[in-house]
Amino acid sequence: MSAILYRARVNPLQAVIRPREAFPALAAKSRLAVGLAEVLLTGIASLGIEVAATALGGGSASGFLVSVALPALFLAYWALSAWLIDAGAGMIGRHGRRRDFLAVSGAAYPPLTAYALLSLLEAAATRWTGSVTLASAVAWVTLPILAWFLTLSVFAIRAVYGVNPLNALALALLPYAALTTALIIVFLALSALHAAGVV
Repeated sequence: MSAILYRARVNPLQAVIRPREAFPALAAKSRLAVGLAEVLLTGIASLGIEVAATALGGGSASGFLVSVALPALFLAYWALSAWLIDAGAGMIGRHGRRRDFLAVSGAAYPPLTAYALLSLLEAAATRWTGSVTLASAVAWVTLPILAWFLTLSVFAIRAVYGVNPLNALALALLPYAALTTALIIVFLALSALHAAGVV
């Protein structure tokens, strides 16, 4: 077990390749600083790649601003998801482990750099080949990456909260449900303001 823990700490890919072993090992000796570093470094790496993709694709200033905000967005999502998941775990009597979840769930973030790399590949395909079909195909490949991020989040929840896979999946979906609800509220508010002639 200590060998697995050591490898998981030294090599972030261990959690991606062997999540069934790595996440329980991380939960056994969770360190918040490690989780924070994993999320922050993923955000910084994604920032660099997304800036390159925006420049290659001839993006606007708003595209650059979103790219620059990625580390802060990653940290905000990391904190929000931990709060929501811990609150959801309270419904089954497993709350109060938010700090441990923050520490362990950081290991789920490094694969998101592959999402940024696909954005760069998509921009390159559009610019150098002019093929919308190829760029579209690359965009579809991002879906398995997001699914794997969700899967790793489920492993992190199971390791920290000790719940069954279905409950872990339900908890992992809480942040997505909250973000979707927030977007619907914003769109409804904007629609109402537009109908009223305010915007």
